Amino acid sequence: MTNIDSVDAPAPAKEEKVEPKLISIDFLDGDDDTDVPQDRKQWVNLPRDAKWVDGTNIPNIDRLTEKPRVKVRFDEKGSHPFKVKYDPGGSNLIYTGGEQGRNPLFKYEETQKNYTTDGDGTKIIPTDWFINVCGMNVWRLEAEDDKGNKAQSHNLIGWRMIYLVEAVMTGVTANAAASLATLTGEYAKHGIHIDVLPRVNMTHMENIGANDSGTFISNTRTAYNGSQGPGKEPYTVVVGYTDHLAVRDDADQFVEPGVAAGPGTAKFTVQITDGSGNDKFLWNNIVTGEDWYVSCTFLPDPPPPPPAPVAPHSGITGFLLGLIGMNNPPPAPPAPPAPVAVNIPKADCVGKPKWAVLPDALNAVEIDLSGLPAATGTLTLTVNTVNRMRAGLSFGGGNLICVCTKAWWQVSSEADQNQVMIHELGHKIYMVVDGSGKQPDAVATQYDGKGHVGSHCYFPLGVLPSYGGVGGSGCVMFGATNGVSAFCVNCDPAVKKMDISDGWARL
Repeated sequence: MTNIDSVDAPAPAKEEKVEPKLISIDFLDGDDDTDVPQDRKQWVNLPRDAKWVDGTNIPNIDRLTEKPRVKVRFDEKGSHPFKVKYDPGGSNLIYTGGEQGRNPLFKYEETQKNYTTDGDGTKIIPTDWFINVCGMNVWRLEAEDDKGNKAQSHNLIGWRMIYLVEAVMTGVTANAAASLATLTGEYAKHGIHIDVLPRVNMTHMENIGANDSGTFISNTRTAYNGSQGPGKEPYTVVVGYTDHLAVRDDADQFVEPGVAAGPGTAKFTVQITDGSGNDKFLWNNIVTGEDWYVSCTFLPDPPPPPPAPVAPHSGITGFLLGLIGMNNPPPAPPAPPAPVAVNIPKADCVGKPKWAVLPDALNAVEIDLSGLPAATGTLTLTVNTVNRMRAGLSFGGGNLICVCTKAWWQVSSEADQNQVMIHELGHKIYMVVDGSGKQPDAVATQYDGKGHVGSHCYFPLGVLPSYGGVGGSGCVMFGATNGVSAFCVNCDPAVKKMDISDGWARL
């Protein structure tokens, strides 16, 4: 018998069980199958509506609202458990409990949540992973399956959008700011993008005074309605460029006693000041047909009364004659007529400038009294003066602010106009917040009134009874122009935290 060597065949290999594995989590970017390819801005104040998609700033509808859509993927089909949580940026601003209590949009989804994929091994989560409305906050999601496999998303960065229309008065186009780079740059630091739409023209007005607001608003509305602004409402702000924004004081009176008049007398100068002795300026060359001169009069001092009549006899003789009524004094002479005020025409009242380089800035009046009869008397000058010149205004109850291109008879620089726009737009976004309503907590250096109109910031000054005329401020939200175009360290977080999701009503 022949020996045959044999080899046993190996047993069939056991089929290894393939464990499904989490492979990705990310924010969707325009459809159900496309993830964001990189970190993206999330426009938290705009609603989910295709009208906002512009292909540039906003690439698709998924970049709208504070509720981004999320998709999780496994490498195998089937229903697989996993959990998700946010990993917020380490520099994110944190809303206080009080802030979150006043406004639910100041919250984000802080809890970890459990899910199971659909049968295809994926899961779209449409609204669960909301973020807060803070500008520049960074948001990243982390997912983990039941085997400990983890994945992280790209980052979303919270941004807000404001659309801006410039309405420029005819006649001031050359003076209106050619660039808004300072404005847009400052707000970009706080997660607010200002999308500047094409300009429109509006009717010229020489000045917007206390009684001119209605006409100005009407003219601006007409121009604005023909712009691209209404199509971006309620997130559009309109900036109206004006000429002067001066407020007039009517009939200021200056009374000067003891003034000499008559041939050869020197001209008398009246300084135009307020009750504290500070310079005021005449209402000069601001509005055509409106003059600074109201009236001027000179009232001579009354002449001294005539001496009292004297009895003809004195001594014992006068006494004895007086007893029998024969020593009476003669009748008193008639009193001289009361002096009459003389009108001094404007031709004899010459306004004098404070500075030679600003010939329209008149703060004194030189009066010629040499044509009057010689006398000493009281001079009364009545004039219209400038109460104040405003650099800009934020009109309440709508989307209108205005910026003047001229103040104190000088063209405002582009830098000044940008500074004013930053300030007035600050008011539109509820700065400086006082901790009320649905906005963030009060800014530590916030004040209201105290020599200014509205809510402002006194950083780095201390608490004062009034900030009118005070120098040394360091925030663009101080109540007077100060050459500063940036929000201070106290206002900075408030601007980032601000909720502007409601937008503004049309002017």
